[in-house]
Amino acid sequence: MFATAQPMRADQLGGAVDVVRSAAEVALDERVMETVSRLVAMPGQAQALGKWAFWTQADITAGERGDGFQEAAEWASDAMVR
Repeated sequence: MFATAQPMRADQLGGAVDVVRSAAEVALDERVMETVSRLVAMPGQAQALGKWAFWTQADITAGERGDGFQEAAEWASDAMVR
């Protein structure tokens, strides 16, 4: 969601995990080109925010509650809401 900066509602997340069901490279190539075209057409600010959020989350390390995953997930959730 950060990469494309597309607003999403919870009821739209049914396909949150993409699985390429066909081994055909054509289907994968079309999906990749669709995503790349959408990213290229986006304003730079939305992409910059997504990149900042991704790398900030990636830098959250182990804390009081374990390996840092929970803290990173909570931070990312809050950032996506904003």
